[in-house]
This record gives sequence, C-alpha cells and structure tokens, in this order.
Amino acid sequence: MGKAARSTTLPLDLSPRACGGANTAKLVALQKTTAILTQAHAFFLDFLLAHNEKLTEKVVYFSEKHQELCERLLDANELRSWLEQCTVSTETRLAPRYYAGW
Repeated sequence: MGKAARSTTLPLDLSPRACGGANTAKLVALQKTTAILTQAHAFFLDFLLAHNEKLTEKVVYFSEKHQELCERLLDANELRSWLEQCTVSTETRLAPRYYAGW
C-alpha cells in the first residue's frame, strides 16, 4: 500500500539578523553545507567523466516478453551501486578504490 508524502517549502530570509533575517549560526551552517555539496557534486561529476565507459556499459538479460537474451544499458540503480562501491567506505569495505577527500 502506498504512502502519502507532503513537503512544505518555507522561504529563508537571508538578510541580516537585525533586519529579521535568518539566525547567523544557521546561515553559516547553510553556507558550509552548500560548500560541501558543491565539492561532492564536482567530485562525482569528475569521477563519472573519468569513467564515462560505465555510462555506456551494457548487460545481458533474459527478456520474458521476447523469450530471448537481450542487452540493455545499466540502469540508474546499478550505476549508483557501482559508484558507491568505488567511492564510499563501509564496515565491510573500509578502503574504497577512490576517495573524495572532503
């Protein structure tokens, strides 16, 4: 059974605190978060560009509809899993092949 989800978007007033703007500590935290996300975006974009062959990699699968072996590109979940295996450390994989360094 599906779940209903609702998001509420609240505007963030970035004017100075004295003028009714956001708490300065929260504003600093938001700026640091933005910087980290920008670094992550750049890292993963550079990583994917350096490994662009993965974006065109094909896998063989059995098509129930056609009752034969077919080829298809990797789907988004398979690409994400590969990307995580290459870059994210876990309890069982302490040293990924590549490290973002942020």
